[in-house]
Amino acid sequence: MLGPRPYSGRAMQETQEHHATRSDGGPARPDRPGRPDRGDARRAVVLTVTAYVVLAVLILTEKFGQTTSDTRLDLTNAPGDYLRSTLTLWSSQVSLGELQNQAYGYLWPQGPFFAGLIEVGVAPWVTERLWSVLVLVVACEGLRRVALALGCHVGAAAVAGLAYGLSPRMVAELGVRSAEILPGAVLPWALLPIVYAVTGRLAPWRAALLSAAAFAFSGGVNGTATFAPSVLLIVVVAWAVLSRRLTWRFGLGWAGLMVAVNAWWAVSLVQFGAYSPPFFDFVEDARTTTRTAGLSNTLRGTSNWVDYIVVGGRRWWPAGYDVSFDAWVVLASGVVAAVGVLGLLRYRGVLRVPLLLSAALGIVAVSIAHTGPLAGPLAQPLQDLLDGPLAPLRNVPKADPVLRVPVSLGVAVLLTQLVALVRARPGAQPRDERRTSPGRRIAAGGVVAAIVAGVATMAGPVAAGNLRTPGWSALPDYWQATSDYLDETRDDGAVWVVPGSGFGIQTWGWTMEEPLQVLG
Repeated sequence: MLGPRPYSGRAMQETQEHHATRSDGGPARPDRPGRPDRGDARRAVVLTVTAYVVLAVLILTEKFGQTTSDTRLDLTNAPGDYLRSTLTLWSSQVSLGELQNQAYGYLWPQGPFFAGLIEVGVAPWVTERLWSVLVLVVACEGLRRVALALGCHVGAAAVAGLAYGLSPRMVAELGVRSAEILPGAVLPWALLPIVYAVTGRLAPWRAALLSAAAFAFSGGVNGTATFAPSVLLIVVVAWAVLSRRLTWRFGLGWAGLMVAVNAWWAVSLVQFGAYSPPFFDFVEDARTTTRTAGLSNTLRGTSNWVDYIVVGGRRWWPAGYDVSFDAWVVLASGVVAAVGVLGLLRYRGVLRVPLLLSAALGIVAVSIAHTGPLAGPLAQPLQDLLDGPLAPLRNVPKADPVLRVPVSLGVAVLLTQLVALVRARPGAQPRDERRTSPGRRIAAGGVVAAIVAGVATMAGPVAAGNLRTPGWSALPDYWQATSDYLDETRDDGAVWVVPGSGFGIQTWGWTMEEPLQVLG
């Protein structure tokens, strides 16, 4: 068995406290919830589903009928052939032949999703939009459920879930690089069983299995992006074991399962590294990746340097540019981040220590190598390390989920406390032993409204239809005609495509990869 002895002592006491309510009948503080009011629960479900539907409609109707570039052109135009090609490191379809970097990572789950839907007749552009909706809803719903597991108010949990799914990094990459944010979307689901085990609501061996199984849906497209979010899980599990809420047997069993579910892409990555040239020497350096990772950008979730790129007057990642420069979105995401930090500091529940540790680790990992007016003494030495032996960790914004989950849970905590204040009976004694005045209740209601408005404003790029780069209804006929001619030609050799371009950026659409590689 992968768990502790039958619940007793401290674990039993905390489990019993978890279900206790306040003696005055008022709302319990997080981690000690009573049964939620049925009316509240029903309204929260309706509002949550409505939000999901509205976001889904906005995503589905953006650039209606057009396919756009989301990580790989092959996923929409030749997913079956591409998945078969990923079983070997070498591909002769690109340039003069190449080692396929990250191709194996699409074997699960993104590749089968695209290949399966397109195989049954779903249009590629619809498949692409459905994937974006799925990633967004998975992120929101996972965080919402963790907040509920911590005892937060049902409405507060729903708002916090949306705050997580609509955080700047998620929105920036949802329509252009979803494979990189998939691990962050899955992370709350991997955390949820551990929370249940710590609070005594799930057998530890089941929690270990479910946590690892959930994390398996992170995929393996980018090793750093997949590994970085797991730091949060490691912190929580290590804390639970060291504080004797769970046993060492649980910790070792969970670690073994995590290794098992990630071995398929990790082994492939090692195999790739054995033959690959040192490509980190030829891509962005640490000065570039940390330049935008100051403290304020880190807290808001806009530390990714790619968000700020403009090429030929066109934004490389349209939503990334919006979350970085649109005044209202910047203000809203800053307010929500500040609320989350305040709520996290006010949180007194069972997971206070690991969540604070994770948030601190996330801030340090993303921002410590940033050079600027307030740069620390370790910034430059760390940049040198990121350009040397720590090169795989150079894109520090990939650690954002380690910070974003605790901060989003902090939003749920503070909203729960504000809702309790709004609903407190006049003259009743709240937890701080100060009488509740109508003015304080009105002020609390105003703050709640401002937080909800801030989260809604963070959806600005989604509402404006700015998630995606320029798309196309179909690849031009001349590309297909060229491919057919080459297929009919028996001569061996390579095709020279002119004019040369680092990326497939055409006047009729941004494929990012050369169209010919999916037509041969």
